[in-house]
Amino acid sequence: MICFKTLTTDKRLNGNDVSIFLKGEDALDKAGSKQKPSADWLTDKIWMAILALSTHKFNGDSMAFFKNLPDSVSNNIEVWKKWAYDKAEPEKHPIPDYNDQINSDKDMGHFLKLCILRTFRKDRVQTSCEHFIDATLESPEIEGVVIKYSDPITNHLRDTFNDASPSHPILFLLSAGADPTGDVDELARTKRRSMQKVSLGEGQEIKAQNLINESYEKGNWVMLQNCHLGLKFMAYLDNYLLDEEFVAKAEPDFRIWMSCEPRDGFPLGLLQKAVKVTNEPPKGIKAGINRTFSTLVNSEFLEKIDHPNWRTLTYAVCFLHSVVIERKKFGPLGWNTSYEFNNSDLTASLLFVERY
Repeated sequence: MICFKTLTTDKRLNGNDVSIFLKGEDALDKAGSKQKPSADWLTDKIWMAILALSTHKFNGDSMAFFKNLPDSVSNNIEVWKKWAYDKAEPEKHPIPDYNDQINSDKDMGHFLKLCILRTFRKDRVQTSCEHFIDATLESPEIEGVVIKYSDPITNHLRDTFNDASPSHPILFLLSAGADPTGDVDELARTKRRSMQKVSLGEGQEIKAQNLINESYEKGNWVMLQNCHLGLKFMAYLDNYLLDEEFVAKAEPDFRIWMSCEPRDGFPLGLLQKAVKVTNEPPKGIKAGINRTFSTLVNSEFLEKIDHPNWRTLTYAVCFLHSVVIERKKFGPLGWNTSYEFNNSDLTASLLFVERY
Protein backbone atom coordinates (compact mmCIF):
# COMPACT_ATOMS: atom_id res chain seq x y z
CA MET A 1 0.00 0.00 0.00
CA ILE A 2 2.85 2.38 0.84
CA CYS A 3 4.64 1.54 -2.44
CA PHE A 4 1.47 2.11 -4.47
CA LYS A 5 0.82 5.42 -2.68
CA THR A 6 4.44 6.51 -3.30
CA LEU A 7 4.20 5.69 -7.03
CA THR A 8 0.78 7.34 -7.50
CA THR A 9 1.95 10.49 -5.67
CA ASP A 10 4.99 10.50 -7.96
CA LYS A 11 2.56 10.15 -10.92
CA ARG A 12 4.24 6.94 -12.10
CA LEU A 13 0.98 5.04 -11.47
CA ASN A 14 -2.67 6.04 -11.19
CA GLY A 15 -5.63 4.63 -9.30
CA ASN A 16 -6.77 2.50 -12.24
CA ASP A 17 -3.37 0.79 -12.39
CA VAL A 18 -3.64 -0.22 -8.75
CA SER A 19 -7.21 -1.33 -9.37
CA ILE A 20 -6.25 -3.68 -12.24
CA PHE A 21 -3.67 -5.33 -9.98
CA LEU A 22 -6.16 -5.78 -7.13
CA LYS A 23 -9.20 -6.83 -9.19
CA GLY A 24 -7.73 -8.55 -12.25
CA GLU A 25 -10.38 -10.66 -13.94
CA ASP A 26 -13.16 -9.14 -11.81
CA ALA A 27 -12.64 -5.78 -13.55
CA LEU A 28 -13.74 -7.21 -16.93
CA ASP A 29 -17.20 -7.51 -18.40
CA LYS A 30 -17.46 -11.21 -19.30
CA ALA A 31 -20.05 -10.63 -22.05
CA GLY A 32 -18.58 -10.90 -25.54
CA SER A 33 -15.12 -11.94 -24.34
CA LYS A 34 -12.62 -13.47 -26.73
CA GLN A 35 -12.73 -17.27 -26.83
CA LYS A 36 -10.20 -19.09 -24.68
CA PRO A 37 -7.70 -21.39 -26.45
CA SER A 38 -7.88 -25.08 -25.61
CA ALA A 39 -5.37 -25.88 -22.86
CA ASP A 40 -5.86 -27.79 -19.59
CA TRP A 41 -3.66 -25.46 -17.53
CA LEU A 42 -5.36 -22.28 -18.80
CA THR A 43 -8.37 -21.83 -16.52
CA ASP A 44 -11.30 -19.49 -17.21
CA LYS A 45 -10.13 -17.18 -14.41
CA ILE A 46 -6.61 -16.89 -15.84
CA TRP A 47 -8.00 -16.21 -19.31
CA MET A 48 -10.36 -13.49 -18.02
CA ALA A 49 -7.44 -11.91 -16.16
CA ILE A 50 -5.39 -11.98 -19.42
CA LEU A 51 -8.20 -10.22 -21.29
CA ALA A 52 -8.59 -7.61 -18.51
CA LEU A 53 -4.85 -6.89 -18.55
CA SER A 54 -4.82 -6.64 -22.37
CA THR A 55 -7.35 -3.78 -22.37
CA HIS A 56 -5.78 -1.72 -19.58
CA LYS A 57 -3.87 1.45 -20.46
CA PHE A 58 -1.22 1.93 -17.76
CA ASN A 59 -0.81 5.44 -16.36
CA GLY A 60 -3.16 6.85 -19.01
CA ASP A 61 -1.07 5.72 -22.01
CA SER A 62 -2.77 5.91 -25.39
CA MET A 63 -2.19 2.19 -26.01
CA ALA A 64 -2.51 -0.85 -23.74
CA PHE A 65 0.93 -2.27 -22.88
CA PHE A 66 -0.35 -5.88 -22.93
CA LYS A 67 -2.66 -5.36 -25.94
CA ASN A 68 -1.28 -8.41 -27.78
CA LEU A 69 -1.15 -10.69 -24.72
CA PRO A 70 -4.21 -12.85 -25.66
CA ASP A 71 -2.78 -13.45 -29.19
CA SER A 72 0.67 -14.16 -27.74
CA VAL A 73 -0.75 -16.80 -25.37
CA SER A 74 -2.94 -18.35 -28.10
CA ASN A 75 -0.10 -18.55 -30.63
CA ASN A 76 2.58 -19.73 -28.19
CA ILE A 77 0.55 -21.84 -25.77
CA GLU A 78 3.40 -24.27 -24.98
CA VAL A 79 5.91 -21.46 -24.33
CA TRP A 80 3.54 -19.75 -21.89
CA LYS A 81 2.71 -23.09 -20.26
CA LYS A 82 6.40 -23.73 -19.66
CA TRP A 83 6.78 -20.31 -17.96
CA ALA A 84 3.46 -19.95 -16.13
CA TYR A 85 2.61 -23.54 -15.25
CA ASP A 86 5.76 -25.68 -15.28
CA LYS A 87 8.13 -23.29 -13.50
CA ALA A 88 8.04 -23.39 -9.69
CA GLU A 89 9.35 -19.79 -9.50
CA PRO A 90 8.31 -18.05 -12.75
CA GLU A 91 9.35 -14.62 -11.40
CA LYS A 92 12.99 -15.71 -11.74
CA HIS A 93 12.64 -16.58 -15.44
CA PRO A 94 12.20 -14.38 -18.56
CA ILE A 95 8.58 -13.56 -19.41
CA PRO A 96 7.70 -14.76 -22.95
CA ASP A 97 7.46 -11.96 -25.57
CA TYR A 98 7.53 -9.19 -22.93
CA ASN A 99 10.75 -9.62 -20.97
CA ASP A 100 12.85 -6.97 -22.76
CA GLN A 101 10.04 -4.41 -22.83
CA ILE A 102 9.34 -4.82 -19.10
CA ASN A 103 13.01 -4.68 -18.07
CA SER A 104 13.62 -1.55 -20.16
CA ASP A 105 10.82 0.36 -18.44
CA LYS A 106 12.55 1.86 -15.39
CA ASP A 107 9.46 3.63 -14.05
CA MET A 108 6.91 0.82 -14.23
CA GLY A 109 8.86 -2.36 -15.05
CA HIS A 110 8.57 -3.91 -11.58
CA PHE A 111 4.84 -3.13 -11.39
CA LEU A 112 4.20 -4.55 -14.88
CA LYS A 113 5.97 -7.76 -13.87
CA LEU A 114 3.86 -7.89 -10.70
CA CYS A 115 0.65 -7.54 -12.77
CA ILE A 116 1.51 -10.33 -15.19
CA LEU A 117 2.50 -12.65 -12.32
CA ARG A 118 -0.79 -11.87 -10.61
CA THR A 119 -2.56 -12.79 -13.88
CA PHE A 120 -0.93 -16.21 -14.33
CA ARG A 121 0.33 -17.22 -10.87
CA LYS A 122 -1.45 -15.71 -7.87
CA ASP A 123 0.48 -18.05 -5.58
CA ARG A 124 3.75 -16.23 -6.41
CA VAL A 125 2.43 -12.71 -5.80
CA GLN A 126 3.45 -12.49 -2.11
CA THR A 127 7.07 -13.41 -2.87
CA SER A 128 7.12 -11.03 -5.84
CA CYS A 129 5.66 -8.23 -3.72
CA GLU A 130 8.78 -8.37 -1.53
CA HIS A 131 10.99 -7.80 -4.61
CA PHE A 132 8.63 -5.02 -5.73
CA ILE A 133 8.90 -3.29 -2.33
CA ASP A 134 12.70 -3.52 -2.27
CA ALA A 135 12.91 -2.16 -5.83
CA THR A 136 10.46 0.70 -5.18
CA LEU A 137 11.55 1.93 -1.76
CA GLU A 138 15.22 2.74 -1.35
CA SER A 139 16.64 0.69 1.53
CA PRO A 140 18.20 2.86 4.27
CA GLU A 141 21.55 2.05 5.84
CA ILE A 142 21.68 2.07 9.65
CA GLU A 143 25.04 1.60 11.39
CA GLY A 144 26.53 0.08 8.24
CA VAL A 145 23.66 -2.43 7.77
CA VAL A 146 21.25 -2.12 4.83
CA ILE A 147 17.69 -2.45 6.13
CA LYS A 148 15.11 -3.70 3.62
CA TYR A 149 11.51 -2.62 4.08
CA SER A 150 10.40 -6.18 3.30
CA ASP A 151 12.45 -7.59 6.21
CA PRO A 152 10.39 -8.75 9.21
CA ILE A 153 10.41 -6.63 12.36
CA THR A 154 12.23 -8.76 14.90
CA ASN A 155 13.17 -6.72 17.96
CA HIS A 156 10.40 -4.19 18.56
CA LEU A 157 10.10 -4.73 22.33
CA ARG A 158 12.86 -2.23 23.20
CA ASP A 159 10.89 0.53 21.47
CA THR A 160 7.68 -0.69 23.10
CA PHE A 161 9.34 -0.53 26.52
CA ASN A 162 10.32 3.10 25.91
CA ASP A 163 6.80 4.01 24.77
CA ALA A 164 5.26 2.62 27.97
CA SER A 165 5.54 3.81 31.58
CA PRO A 166 4.59 2.53 35.06
CA SER A 167 1.05 3.86 34.54
CA HIS A 168 0.84 2.74 30.91
CA PRO A 169 1.18 -1.08 30.70
CA ILE A 170 2.06 -3.06 27.56
CA LEU A 171 -0.83 -5.17 26.28
CA PHE A 172 -0.11 -8.09 23.94
CA LEU A 173 -3.11 -9.11 21.84
CA LEU A 174 -2.60 -12.84 21.51
CA SER A 175 -2.78 -14.63 18.17
CA ALA A 176 -2.34 -18.32 17.28
CA GLY A 177 1.27 -19.45 17.10
CA ALA A 178 2.73 -16.43 18.92
CA ASP A 179 3.75 -16.25 22.58
CA PRO A 180 5.47 -13.03 23.75
CA THR A 181 6.72 -14.45 27.07
CA GLY A 182 10.15 -15.54 25.80
CA ASP A 183 10.82 -12.17 24.16
CA VAL A 184 9.86 -10.29 27.34
CA ASP A 185 12.05 -12.60 29.45
CA GLU A 186 15.00 -11.90 27.13
CA LEU A 187 14.44 -8.13 27.40
CA ALA A 188 14.23 -8.42 31.19
CA ARG A 189 17.60 -10.21 31.26
CA THR A 190 19.11 -7.55 29.00
CA LYS A 191 17.87 -4.73 31.26
CA ARG A 192 18.69 -6.73 34.43
CA ARG A 193 15.15 -6.62 35.77
CA SER A 194 13.43 -9.28 37.85
CA MET A 195 10.29 -10.63 36.19
CA GLN A 196 7.32 -12.05 38.12
CA LYS A 197 4.53 -13.85 36.23
CA VAL A 198 0.99 -14.82 37.12
CA SER A 199 -1.70 -16.35 34.91
CA LEU A 200 -5.06 -14.81 35.79
CA GLY A 201 -8.05 -16.93 36.50
CA GLU A 202 -10.00 -18.06 39.53
CA GLY A 203 -8.26 -17.01 42.76
CA GLN A 204 -5.20 -15.44 41.11
CA GLU A 205 -6.23 -11.77 41.44
CA ILE A 206 -4.86 -11.42 45.00
CA LYS A 207 -1.52 -12.92 43.95
CA ALA A 208 -1.35 -10.52 41.00
CA GLN A 209 -2.09 -7.53 43.23
CA ASN A 210 0.59 -8.59 45.75
CA LEU A 211 3.19 -8.96 42.98
CA ILE A 212 2.44 -5.43 41.70
CA ASN A 213 2.61 -4.00 45.25
CA GLU A 214 5.98 -5.71 45.84
CA SER A 215 7.46 -4.69 42.50
CA TYR A 216 6.55 -1.14 41.58
CA GLU A 217 8.83 0.64 44.07
CA LYS A 218 11.78 -1.66 43.26
CA GLY A 219 11.39 -1.25 39.48
CA ASN A 220 10.83 -4.97 38.86
CA TRP A 221 8.45 -6.20 36.15
CA VAL A 222 5.15 -8.07 36.42
CA MET A 223 3.61 -10.11 33.62
CA LEU A 224 -0.14 -10.75 33.80
CA GLN A 225 -0.99 -13.60 31.46
CA ASN A 226 -4.45 -14.44 30.05
CA CYS A 227 -6.01 -11.17 31.26
CA HIS A 228 -9.27 -12.06 29.50
CA LEU A 229 -9.86 -14.54 32.34
CA GLY A 230 -9.71 -11.79 35.00
CA LEU A 231 -11.84 -8.92 33.70
CA LYS A 232 -12.85 -7.84 37.23
CA PHE A 233 -9.21 -7.44 38.17
CA MET A 234 -8.64 -5.49 34.93
CA ALA A 235 -11.33 -2.99 36.05
CA TYR A 236 -9.57 -2.71 39.44
CA LEU A 237 -6.17 -2.27 37.74
CA ASP A 238 -7.58 0.52 35.55
CA ASN A 239 -8.28 2.60 38.67
CA TYR A 240 -5.17 1.44 40.56
CA LEU A 241 -2.81 2.85 37.93
CA LEU A 242 -4.34 6.31 38.50
CA ASP A 243 -3.76 6.19 42.29
CA GLU A 244 -1.66 9.17 43.42
CA GLU A 245 0.49 7.09 45.79
CA PHE A 246 1.28 4.58 43.01
CA VAL A 247 2.16 7.33 40.50
CA ALA A 248 4.41 9.09 43.04
CA LYS A 249 6.32 6.03 44.28
CA ALA A 250 6.58 3.87 41.14
CA GLU A 251 10.16 3.46 39.92
CA PRO A 252 10.43 4.81 36.31
CA ASP A 253 11.53 1.42 34.90
CA PHE A 254 8.66 -0.53 36.50
CA ARG A 255 6.47 -2.17 33.85
CA ILE A 256 3.29 -4.22 33.75
CA TRP A 257 3.20 -6.60 30.77
CA MET A 258 -0.16 -8.14 29.91
CA SER A 259 -1.31 -10.78 27.43
CA CYS A 260 -4.95 -11.02 26.45
CA GLU A 261 -7.27 -12.43 23.83
CA PRO A 262 -9.76 -9.94 22.34
CA ARG A 263 -12.77 -10.05 24.65
CA ASP A 264 -15.92 -7.98 25.21
CA GLY A 265 -16.01 -6.36 28.64
CA PHE A 266 -12.34 -5.38 28.79
CA PRO A 267 -12.15 -1.94 30.53
CA LEU A 268 -12.02 0.78 27.90
CA GLY A 269 -9.89 3.09 30.07
CA LEU A 270 -7.19 0.44 30.55
CA LEU A 271 -7.28 -0.42 26.83
CA GLN A 272 -6.79 3.25 25.90
CA LYS A 273 -3.87 3.87 28.26
CA ALA A 274 -2.06 0.62 27.42
CA VAL A 275 0.51 0.30 24.64
CA LYS A 276 -1.09 -2.29 22.34
CA VAL A 277 1.15 -4.85 20.60
CA THR A 278 0.33 -7.73 18.26
CA ASN A 279 2.91 -10.49 18.15
CA GLU A 280 2.09 -12.52 15.07
CA PRO A 281 4.38 -15.29 13.79
CA PRO A 282 6.51 -14.08 10.84
CA LYS A 283 5.56 -15.12 7.31
CA GLY A 284 8.02 -17.44 5.56
CA ILE A 285 10.69 -19.89 6.73
CA LYS A 286 13.51 -17.38 6.30
CA ALA A 287 11.65 -14.74 8.32
CA GLY A 288 10.86 -17.32 11.02
CA ILE A 289 14.50 -18.37 11.45
CA ASN A 290 15.59 -14.74 11.34
CA ARG A 291 13.13 -13.93 14.14
CA THR A 292 14.35 -16.86 16.26
CA PHE A 293 18.04 -15.99 15.88
CA SER A 294 17.47 -12.32 16.68
CA THR A 295 15.38 -12.94 19.81
CA LEU A 296 15.62 -16.39 21.41
CA VAL A 297 18.97 -17.71 20.13
CA ASN A 298 21.76 -15.20 20.84
CA SER A 299 25.54 -15.57 21.10
CA GLU A 300 25.30 -16.37 24.81
CA PHE A 301 22.83 -19.17 24.07
CA LEU A 302 25.06 -20.66 21.37
CA GLU A 303 28.06 -20.72 23.70
CA LYS A 304 26.09 -22.34 26.52
CA ILE A 305 27.11 -25.94 25.67
CA ASP A 306 30.65 -27.01 24.79
CA HIS A 307 29.78 -29.79 22.35
CA PRO A 308 30.60 -29.99 18.62
CA ASN A 309 26.97 -30.73 17.67
CA TRP A 310 25.25 -28.14 19.90
CA ARG A 311 25.03 -25.36 17.28
CA THR A 312 24.05 -27.77 14.51
CA LEU A 313 21.23 -29.27 16.59
CA THR A 314 20.07 -25.80 17.65
CA TYR A 315 19.80 -24.70 14.02
CA ALA A 316 18.03 -27.94 13.05
CA VAL A 317 15.40 -27.49 15.78
CA CYS A 318 14.85 -23.81 14.84
CA PHE A 319 14.58 -24.73 11.15
CA LEU A 320 12.05 -27.48 11.91
CA HIS A 321 10.01 -25.06 14.05
CA SER A 322 9.88 -22.49 11.20
CA VAL A 323 8.85 -25.18 8.71
CA VAL A 324 6.03 -26.40 10.95
CA ILE A 325 4.77 -22.85 11.62
CA GLU A 326 4.79 -22.06 7.89
CA ARG A 327 3.10 -25.37 7.09
CA LYS A 328 0.07 -24.35 9.16
CA LYS A 329 -1.19 -22.36 6.17
CA PHE A 330 -2.32 -25.72 4.72
CA GLY A 331 -4.75 -26.11 7.63
CA PRO A 332 -5.31 -29.55 9.21
CA LEU A 333 -3.71 -31.41 6.27
CA GLY A 334 -1.12 -33.81 7.72
CA TRP A 335 -2.08 -33.35 11.40
CA ASN A 336 -4.59 -35.24 13.48
CA THR A 337 -5.28 -32.26 15.78
CA SER A 338 -4.98 -28.49 15.76
CA TYR A 339 -1.93 -27.16 17.62
CA GLU A 340 -0.18 -23.77 17.89
CA PHE A 341 3.52 -24.78 17.75
CA ASN A 342 4.41 -21.45 19.39
CA ASN A 343 7.67 -20.11 20.85
CA SER A 344 7.09 -21.99 24.11
CA ASP A 345 7.31 -25.26 22.18
CA LEU A 346 10.54 -24.12 20.54
CA THR A 347 12.00 -23.13 23.93
CA ALA A 348 11.01 -26.50 25.43
CA SER A 349 12.58 -28.36 22.46
CA LEU A 350 15.85 -26.43 22.79
CA LEU A 351 15.87 -27.05 26.55
CA PHE A 352 15.46 -30.77 25.88
CA VAL A 353 18.45 -30.76 23.50
CA GLU A 354 20.47 -28.74 26.01
CA ARG A 355 19.81 -31.19 28.88
CA TYR A 356 20.56 -34.36 26.92
